[in-house]
Amino acid sequence: MERKKLLLLITIVLLAVFSLYFVFIKAKKESPPKKSSLSSPTLTPPSLEKQLTMRIGNDSFSQEDLEYLASIYQPNKNLSELTVDEKEYLEDLALERSLVIQEAQKREVVSVDETLFAPNKDWNDYNRTYEEAKQAIIAQEEQITVAGIFIYFYNQFPPEMGVERAKELARKKMEELRERLIKGEISLKQAGEIIANDTSLAEIDPIYDANAYSEFNKRNKTRQIVGGITSQDNNLLWSLDVGDYSPIILGFESGNEVAPNEAYWAIFQVTSKTGSGKPYLEWLKEAKKEYESKNH
Repeated sequence: MERKKLLLLITIVLLAVFSLYFVFIKAKKESPPKKSSLSSPTLTPPSLEKQLTMRIGNDSFSQEDLEYLASIYQPNKNLSELTVDEKEYLEDLALERSLVIQEAQKREVVSVDETLFAPNKDWNDYNRTYEEAKQAIIAQEEQITVAGIFIYFYNQFPPEMGVERAKELARKKMEELRERLIKGEISLKQAGEIIANDTSLAEIDPIYDANAYSEFNKRNKTRQIVGGITSQDNNLLWSLDVGDYSPIILGFESGNEVAPNEAYWAIFQVTSKTGSGKPYLEWLKEAKKEYESKNH
C-alpha cells in the first residue's frame, strides 16, 4: 500500500514538471525578439524623411524652404506646379547660397551660427548671411586697380585730318607725356589734366577732355581691365607692379568685335593689387561641379 502511494506521488510530480516545461517553451516562442541597439539602424521618421528634400554638406532644406524660394522666384505657381527646369533653377539657387555660406565659414571670413543650417529656415537671416559671405569671398579675389590717360584719334568717326595723321599726332603727344611721367615730373592724373586742357585735340576727338583720364577699380581676371585693349596688353597690365607705368598701348573701338578700328593711345599705371583668390564666379563654377560629381 505504501509503495502504491509513493508511485502515485512520483507520477503527479513528473506531470507537473512536464506541464511547466511546455508552458515555458510556448511563452518563449510567442514573445517578440529583443532589439539590439548595436545592430538595428536608426530610421528617419516618415514625416521627417518627407520634410528633408535637399541636403548640401551640413545644410538641410525642407519642402517649406523650397516653397519659400518658389514664392519669390515663381510667385504665380505653387511648388507642385513647377516644371522640371523651374525646380532645378530653385535647387540651384539653394545650392549657390549654401556653398557660399559654407565656404565663407570654412575660410573663417564670416561667423555662422550652426542653427542656420537647420531646415525650415529663417530666410531673412539666411539671405543676410549669404550676401555677407559672398562679399567676403569676392574681397579675397585677386584684383587690380589701374588708372589711364587716353588720346583718341578715331572716336566713332574719322577726323577731318584723316586717321593716320591724327594717330601720329596723338602718339607724339603721348610720348612726350610718358617721358615726363617716367622722370617723375608729373603724376598720371596731372598728365590727364594736360590732355584735357589741350584744345588742339578737339580736331581729332570732340570729347577729348572727357576721355583724358579714367580709373578702373577692382578688376578680376574674368574680364578685361580696360575695354578695347588686346588680351596680350591685358596680361601685361597684370604683370606690372604697383606704381609701374605701362608702355604706350594701342586701343581699339568697343562694340565692334568683328573688325574693330584702331581708336586711341593710352598709358596706364597700376595703383593697387589685392587678394590672391580665384574670381568668385570661377570658384562657384568649380564648387558646383565638385558637388554634382559627388552627389550624382
